[in-house]
Amino acid sequence: MTSPAPETAAVVTTTSSWADSFLQFSLFHAVCVVICAVAVVVVCWFARCLQRSPVTNREPRFASALGGSMGAVAIAYTAYFLAPGRFSWQVSLPLQFCDLLVIAAPLSLLTSIRWIRTLVVFWGIGLSTQAFVSPIVHVGYTHTYFWLFWGSHLAIVMAATYHLAVYRYRSRLADLVTVTVAMCVYAAAIIPLDIALGANYGFAGNSKPGATSIMDVLGPWPLRLVWMFLIQQVFMIAIWFALRDRSATRPIA
Repeated sequence: MTSPAPETAAVVTTTSSWADSFLQFSLFHAVCVVICAVAVVVVCWFARCLQRSPVTNREPRFASALGGSMGAVAIAYTAYFLAPGRFSWQVSLPLQFCDLLVIAAPLSLLTSIRWIRTLVVFWGIGLSTQAFVSPIVHVGYTHTYFWLFWGSHLAIVMAATYHLAVYRYRSRLADLVTVTVAMCVYAAAIIPLDIALGANYGFAGNSKPGATSIMDVLGPWPLRLVWMFLIQQVFMIAIWFALRDRSATRPIA
């Protein structure tokens, strides 16, 4: 039997590697990001088409179905970590930003509660997109967690983009106040819990993620918490400024 050509062997090796492991800043990483970006664009484009349809209520029904699908992802993602044999007080509680946002994302599409939409837009764009730049996942596509990780973060960013592109969400000064207060309340609750449990929820504990991230350059704990707050606040102000309502019409409620 003849050995496979070098090109064929390389493809087989790469495919096998993708099945078992994930590396940041690799071709596999780029492929995942591109697929997610295309999915967001296609969904929002389709929803805009439904809005222009002469048939009424097509887009609201689509948004409800999309929200329901995101809800299923949120349930699966949360249940995965809470499952017996996998549960740990240090990592399994749904208290990370993305854990909370993956629950808020479907709610933002299924309800008209503005503060939920605001958190999804601001934190989804300003914080959760970091997961696409430096994803904290090490396993390949044959592992359940791989799909839950990308599915949950895709749901968050898709919901945020949906509000911007389809519902034309525009920010108010009160929205910036909302996200700032929410961040302060979250920090006040999560930092003592991290200290008590020896955990790293909200990346506010005295440890770092198991992958390259911005915290690698923010210095030692607890001083880096100050830098983290200031940096995210700059992002929140930038998002508010970019999305602020410039028209005389009332923004979406």
